Amino acid sequence: GAGQPGRRLRSSLVVSEGRGIASVLASEMPADRHLLPTSKAAGRSALAVAVPTVAPGGGPEGPLGSVLTATLRSEGPPQPAGGLSEFAQDPESAAAFGVTTTGPSAVDLTVSEGSPVVAALRTAGVGNDGAATAGARAASEEWVVLPTIAGEPARPGLLVLNPGRSEATVVVTAIPSGGQSAAATTTITVPPGSVAGVPREFLDGVGDASLRVVSVGSPVVAVGASTSLGNDGLSVY
Repeated sequence: GAGQPGRRLRSSLVVSEGRGIASVLASEMPADRHLLPTSKAAGRSALAVAVPTVAPGGGPEGPLGSVLTATLRSEGPPQPAGGLSEFAQDPESAAAFGVTTTGPSAVDLTVSEGSPVVAALRTAGVGNDGAATAGARAASEEWVVLPTIAGEPARPGLLVLNPGRSEATVVVTAIPSGGQSAAATTTITVPPGSVAGVPREFLDGVGDASLRVVSVGSPVVAVGASTSLGNDGLSVY
C-alpha cells in the first residue's frame, strides 16, 4: 500500500496455474467522478461501483444513496455505458455493470446527486489474464507514465483520454535512461470527449522508457496499455 500521510492505497495480485493473472487496485477515497481508461482487451469489462457508509462526523448524518451516469468514451462519439443513466444506487451497497468496448476506450462515471462513490473497471484479457484499474479522479495537464512492458515480444501502448470540451494537443516525450541519446518526442491531437492512442511506431522506438505526457488546451488522463512476453506474459487490457 502507498499514499499520502493518513491515506492508504491497497491492491491485490493473484497468479494461479492455468488461470493467468488477476489484479485489483482499490480507490484511494470516494469521489464524484472517476475516469477509467482501458485498451481493446477482449471487449468485455465490468464497472464495479460501491456507495460507502458515511462515517460519523464525516458528512451528512446517515448514509446517502447515489445517482450515477456512465459514459463510454472512445475514438467515436460518446455512448451510454453499462446502462447507467441517472441510475439510483442504494446506500451502503456495491454493484457491477457490464460494459462492451471496441478499441481504446474509457468509462467516465459521474455522481449527480448523493454520496461520492468508489469505482473500478475490470477488463478481461485476450488470454487467461484479467486486470482492474481505479483510474483517476481528475484529469491533469501533465503525466509521467512508467514502463508497462516486461520483455520481448512486446506490443507497447499508451492511451490518452480527453474528458473536457476543448481539443487537447498532447506532446509525448521519452525520458532517456543514463547514457542514452536525446529524448524522442511525438505529438498527437485528442478531440474533446474522446480517447486516442499514441502511434505504435513511436512507442516501438523508445522501448521500455518512461514517458512524459504534456497537454495543451485541455487536461487529460494518460495510461500505459501494453502486452509482453507472448503466451508466457501479460494479456492486452
